[in-house]
Amino acid sequence: MANVPADVAKTLKVKKDGLKRILKDHDYAAKELEREEKRLADFQSDASKADRVRQQQMVVEESRKMIPEAKSRLTKAAADLQDYLTREGLEEGEDVEQAKAFIVQAQTMN
Repeated sequence: MANVPADVAKTLKVKKDGLKRILKDHDYAAKELEREEKRLADFQSDASKADRVRQQQMVVEESRKMIPEAKSRLTKAAADLQDYLTREGLEEGEDVEQAKAFIVQAQTMN
């Protein structure tokens, strides 16, 4: 990206890093849902924790709501980054390659 203006390079980095963060958020939300569902199953199988089942069910429902929100943000950020790459005519360079890899990763998660 030697011939790219500084403001374009900076914007690309911000958009790329934003998408990277949303990818991590999505991954975390999926892992959290899995973890909370396991805890619910443990509570349901242990009679001494029966009083906590209802509360854990609410936690699981909240965790489930995080997934579509993360996917929505992921789709929007990937499209925004792809549009930016196209609009600026960016095709090569380390940041561009990373950005393209993040876009592909985001598309495979949807």
